[in-house]
Amino acid sequence: MGFGWSDNLTIVAPLSKAFAAADAVIRALRTVNLSPQPRDSIVYIPSYNTRDAPPARLADMRAAYPELKDIKWAKDGVTLLGFPVGNDSFISASLDKIQSSIENELPLLAALDDGLVHFQLLRFCTNARLPFFMRGLSHDRTARTAKGVDRAIWRAFGKFAQFRDGFEDSAEYEDARTQFRMCLPQGGFGVALSQCKTAAAFFVGMSAGFAFASTIPKLRDTLRSQNFKASSLYREYDAARDVLLAAGATSAEDG
Repeated sequence: MGFGWSDNLTIVAPLSKAFAAADAVIRALRTVNLSPQPRDSIVYIPSYNTRDAPPARLADMRAAYPELKDIKWAKDGVTLLGFPVGNDSFISASLDKIQSSIENELPLLAALDDGLVHFQLLRFCTNARLPFFMRGLSHDRTARTAKGVDRAIWRAFGKFAQFRDGFEDSAEYEDARTQFRMCLPQGGFGVALSQCKTAAAFFVGMSAGFAFASTIPKLRDTLRSQNFKASSLYREYDAARDVLLAAGATSAEDG
């Protein structure tokens, strides 16, 4: 018995070509007894993410392709590969939801009375969640969320560790917080600050995407074009690179 599963198909193209491609995908899926979920299908048009109505062309495409007549228009944005793509309010709201989800998870860890298990989950699971989402968003967009998550994780750890009254005002408090965040083998708990990963996460995530795109001739030409180099995405990518170089990273040009 054969089994196939297709999920979260994303088509990026001009509106008319996107609908034609979606229609072709639907027909291909049906040949193997699969079908899309119309309720989960949406259209996002970046140039219309601040307007009150979609372009008239969208209605024409819905009429031309009956299978897609009920497809919804996502005015503000869409989530791709786990991170939000859209206007400022959509991205900000998405990051707020991610931060709330992480903060809501912290009290659940308190149910683990084994200190080592609690700490390992805090370090390798909870503290690793936000960087996953930062790989597609620039430092300027994620810095506030990273600061909030870092603060929440430290507070939760202090509550679990039962810091004594007045500890926050003692000379040892800053030393304890520094050791908690240090990643050195010689000492430190290794719960690295997400604030320190914003530029690196974005640069590495985008570099991986660009490396893959460069294997496709048409996309490779786009990446090399002056129009792309003048785009906000490339400027944000270049700015992240500058942050890493200023922090001591070595560029390829330096060998």
